Amino acid sequence: MTEPLLRTHWTDPVTGVHGWLVLDRVQNGLAGGGIRMRPGLTPAEVESLARVMTRKLRILNFDAGGAKAGIACDPARSDALQILERFLTVHRPFLAETWATSEDLGTHERDILAITERLGLHTSVHAGLMHQPDPAAAGERLARILQLTTSGMSITDAVTGYGVAAATARCLNAFGWESSSVRVAVQGFGTVGGGSAWYLEQLGLRIVAVADRAGLIVKHDGLDVATLLAARNQFGVVDRTALPADYETQRGDEWLEVPADVLIPAAVAGAIHAGNADRVRARLVVEGANLPVTAEADAILHQRGVVVVPDFVANAGGAGVFVAALSNDVGSTAEGVLDYVGHTIGEWTDRILAVARERKSTLRAAAVELTDIG
Repeated sequence: MTEPLLRTHWTDPVTGVHGWLVLDRVQNGLAGGGIRMRPGLTPAEVESLARVMTRKLRILNFDAGGAKAGIACDPARSDALQILERFLTVHRPFLAETWATSEDLGTHERDILAITERLGLHTSVHAGLMHQPDPAAAGERLARILQLTTSGMSITDAVTGYGVAAATARCLNAFGWESSSVRVAVQGFGTVGGGSAWYLEQLGLRIVAVADRAGLIVKHDGLDVATLLAARNQFGVVDRTALPADYETQRGDEWLEVPADVLIPAAVAGAIHAGNADRVRARLVVEGANLPVTAEADAILHQRGVVVVPDFVANAGGAGVFVAALSNDVGSTAEGVLDYVGHTIGEWTDRILAVARERKSTLRAAAVELTDIG
């Protein structure tokens, strides 16, 4: 595997917290990828995520390489935003010239935008705008798109989950499954998990379990996603006191064994690994998070006949918002952005299903072959 183009290692002078920026590739002078913040983050994880972004941007047909930044600290700590600002301040030259960024696990777009504005960049994708024929027009288009809302959510909160739902729907169609009989379990109920649950419910699937940091919430004949979203805090944790009495609560580690047809891991990397892959009861796993299924687990699940849709296909919608704005291929409406994301991810899901069927391979192997980055 080709080495990344560039790695940085940052130590916060105030707290000693570590952070990293990895540029996997730079194409057309640009690399794109979000900022992750979580305790226990490693430089290897950031590097893997940067490679995932290169593949995502190829899927979205955007002429840029992949990047990723990460800070190894708890986003719930009181000084997390100050740490994030110090990290971005040091990396301002990359933001100004090469690196277009956005939110990822543990960060929020509104916070990143506020910081980049204080840095005189006005947007987190300043570098991307500077590579457009008319940066001012592209900036106005992006500003309009980022202000859009749909289904009571901001477009940035909705679009990744919408893409996960689109990938799931294409799989159901390929397998001949009837939506109304399909049960779904979601691990992680932040931006991606909540959005995925919402749009899957709109497609007629039953969300029977949701896992967050506080444990597992179960109702076998279907949870009401709107109720869960209304009780969710900024960290994706649902207030148990706001739930109906017939919602069961269990230990969080039981999400793997919920009787469900579809499992959406939408939290952390490595959540499904060689040590627990045999506990998965679902027949279809759609990766809402980045790298939630390890390579070893992917092979185990494939041997068991469990289909896994890889992250860089299923969750490409988050990057798709910015690609839609920068490429000017869609209008400045929520419907236009969602249609673009749903069509792109849906078409790619069909492609990898066809190649995997022909090769008798995993969907990940098919997607890697088709993105072909060496």
